[in-house]
Amino acid sequence: MYNKFYSVRSFFISLLLAGAIGSANAQQQIAGDSTCGTVVYQVTSAIPTGSGSIYPFQYIKTLNITNGTAGTTWYNGRVGLCFKSDGTPLPNGSLLKNTSAIAFDGHTMRLYFVNNSTTTAEDLCYIDLSNTSSVAAYKFDSSPLETTIGTGYNITRMAFASDGYGYALTENGNDLIQFSADSANIPHINRLGALVNDSSNGTHDVLAETDGDICSDGSAGLYFIPNSCNVYRINPATKVATWLGTISGIPAKLVSSVAMDAGGNLYIGGAYQTVYMASIATMTATPISSGTTNVWRSGDYASCALPASPARLSTVVKSNNNAAADIKIAVQPNPFVKELNVQVQLNTGGPVRVRLIDFYGRTVFATSQTLGAGSNSLHLDVPAGLSSGIYVLELWSGNNRLLQKKLLKQ
Repeated sequence: MYNKFYSVRSFFISLLLAGAIGSANAQQQIAGDSTCGTVVYQVTSAIPTGSGSIYPFQYIKTLNITNGTAGTTWYNGRVGLCFKSDGTPLPNGSLLKNTSAIAFDGHTMRLYFVNNSTTTAEDLCYIDLSNTSSVAAYKFDSSPLETTIGTGYNITRMAFASDGYGYALTENGNDLIQFSADSANIPHINRLGALVNDSSNGTHDVLAETDGDICSDGSAGLYFIPNSCNVYRINPATKVATWLGTISGIPAKLVSSVAMDAGGNLYIGGAYQTVYMASIATMTATPISSGTTNVWRSGDYASCALPASPARLSTVVKSNNNAAADIKIAVQPNPFVKELNVQVQLNTGGPVRVRLIDFYGRTVFATSQTLGAGSNSLHLDVPAGLSSGIYVLELWSGNNRLLQKKLLKQ
């Protein structure tokens, strides 16, 4: 695991040094990549809706990200071909029984899944989408994704990240699980443990969240959007979950399916026959489905993990009340060596908290100051012995505004 993250970190640094840093005052855009495509998969039941009939989720379909309707049905879990991972035939319709957790690996064209269960340790499975003429499901025999059985440990969230690993998250957040298959098709499952709340989360507790789903950005990070529509960014290396804000415009208890396209747009659905497109940059969502015809309740969405690529140097503004942003920030120099000069523009004065965070989510410097309305200058002396690499400067004003700057330490 360490070597994988180290190589991603080195890749970031080399690209940034090559001049991939963008405008210092541009609003954040999640790094996208056109090669990832725009295909979003969903797992649904046999009919779109109806009391007591939306389960089990056994059908793999595509999602039309323009209008929220269903496209091609790729796999019917009730009658589809099934095999063990070594090619041994299994009874048709025996693997995809009922799942709320799917993850798409675009490199191998596999759609990984695990069935819902609170009584059985369910094995990791996948659907091979590379052979379009004969799509089949496969099971890694005796390879349970989660070995703890009981309430709270059911896996209902799953995604592939740009570090090359798949990740699954239990309902209670007490186990983040990393998985992959090597060139010999041998599964490797690493149970990382419980998520950890970032110190800046305040009253927002990621371990108290319910339902929802995870997806990945192009910087090896995971985004978790639960039923509350809070947004947490999870660093898989540290399991630290940082609250970024709350998406408005989505009904309560809707979220069970989340996917991200190559441009960084979120698609959210689940409990209702409505599909929403949301933006992390603005923390707002709008419905893309105009009716219920061929719009399905879903157990999960899955999309291609964005390839690792440098996030643009940017300002990120998040608000838990969706008010207009009232903070502006500029940081010089970037790249930096020993010190940082931060210009902060506030419409309303008050306490400001500043943290410098390394690539693995660890706080390496923190300070709190009271600033006045208007322009303010902060001089930060970087801790001695700070390693070269990518860091994030995080600034809070009061309790509900967050800004981040990605910086390179030489």
